[in-house]
Amino acid sequence: MDLARRAEWLVDQPWRPVLLSLLLLVLPLLAVGELAAADTQARVRAGQQTALRSTADRSADLIATRIRGIVALLNGASGTTRLRAAVGVAQRVSTDGPPTVIAPHDPEELALQLAAFHAAMSFDVAQLAALDGSGIVRGAYPTNEALRDGADVRSTAYYAAIANRAPRSILVADSGVLTIAVRMSPIQVPGGVLGGGRPPDNVLVALFRHGAIEDWLRSLTDSVSDVHVVDERGRLIARLSSPPAAPPADLSADAIVALGLKGQGF
Repeated sequence: MDLARRAEWLVDQPWRPVLLSLLLLVLPLLAVGELAAADTQARVRAGQQTALRSTADRSADLIATRIRGIVALLNGASGTTRLRAAVGVAQRVSTDGPPTVIAPHDPEELALQLAAFHAAMSFDVAQLAALDGSGIVRGAYPTNEALRDGADVRSTAYYAAIANRAPRSILVADSGVLTIAVRMSPIQVPGGVLGGGRPPDNVLVALFRHGAIEDWLRSLTDSVSDVHVVDERGRLIARLSSPPAAPPADLSADAIVALGLKGQGF
């Protein structure tokens, strides 16, 4: 087609140069639009991560505040003379042998003391129990078969943690129940001071009601579908969407949990 005929063709079909111009205009706009969409997605994702970090931080602060309050109450109770004396003192010469009773416990006085302290505790504490230095329950309020007077609880996670280490207090998830155990102060008995200062000591135990942590967090988590709370070993102790069943699930291999246990964020 010569130049004259091409000109006539364009004049006869004037939409073609318009289409060409539109294509030249639209193609760069599409490229800019894709970049803008990618930038928007990145901004949205960054905003979501910031919101999740904020929720996680506020949840952790709330749990820590509630736990510290209950530990303070337990430490105060464990230092009272009447409660310490009512638990008595017993120790084991060997793990297989029977406990040696140095000062007998007072079941009636211990029941009164535990009931009074339980009434003053947070609603989240379902049960209080007092153990002697041999790992035997000497009293609980309210009572049940697992924490009856004379029950041996040396196989529980909370007793093993506080008997085999030397913390003043410990927090563990034992068979799906969040449990705090604190060492009781020593008491004066004939021949000296016993029942405190070094393992094994008398121990005061608080067992939380099921779902306590989930209830604490519910008001903070309207913008997220789920929250997982793990202990220092990465075991699940609370989950907002559905409270964990016993035994606690091990999430230590999860990438995000592993970073959290190392003190790193995502």
